[in-house]
Amino acid sequence: MPRNEANYRAWREANKEKLAAKSRRQRAENPTATRAAVNSYRMRNIEKAKEQKRIYMASVRAADPIGWRSKLRAWFRDNRDKVRAYEAKQRAVRLGAEGSYSAEDVKLILEAQQGLCFYCEVPLSARHEDHFIPLSKGGTNYRWNIVLSCPACNLKKGNKAPIEFENWKMNSPVFWDELKNERLSNDSTATIRTVHVV
Repeated sequence: MPRNEANYRAWREANKEKLAAKSRRQRAENPTATRAAVNSYRMRNIEKAKEQKRIYMASVRAADPIGWRSKLRAWFRDNRDKVRAYEAKQRAVRLGAEGSYSAEDVKLILEAQQGLCFYCEVPLSARHEDHFIPLSKGGTNYRWNIVLSCPACNLKKGNKAPIEFENWKMNSPVFWDELKNERLSNDSTATIRTVHVV
C-alpha cells in the first residue's frame, strides 16, 4: 500500500465524525441531488441494493417482530393517502397504464372538488379515488384522470366509461333512490342533488 493511501486512511479513521457531519450537511443542503445520486447508484447496483434492503429488513424484523408489525400497521393507518396512491400505481403498472399521482395530488383534487363527490356532489365522508376513464378502457394513472367519489358512486360506476356511467344513471330510476337510501343511512344530514336531463 502506498504511503499516501495509508496516511489518507488513517486521516479518515481519525476524522470519522467530522466527515459524517459534512456528509449530513451536504445531503441536507442538496436533497434533490442526493436523491438522484442514491437512485442512480441503486439502478447501477440493483441486485446489491435489493440484497442490502433484504438484510436490513430481516434484522429489523428479527430485533422486534411484534413491535415492527405494530409500527407498520400504525404507519399504514396514518398514511392512508400515500398507501392508496402506491396501490393505485402498482395496479396501473400491472395493467400497463402510464403515469402516477401522489397523496399531495389527492389533496389538491379534494380542494378542487370542494370536498364533494365528483358524480353526485354529496359531501365526502369516505372517499374512493376513481379513474375517470377506467384503466381497463385505456385511461392513465396521471392525476388529471383521478376524481374523488363517494364509495357508492365509485362502486356503481365500476369500469364504465364516463359517458356509459352517465347514461346508466339517467336511465336507471333505481340509482338515485339507492344512492339516497345509502346516504341517508350513513349521514342523516346528507342531501342528494337533483339531476335534470336537457
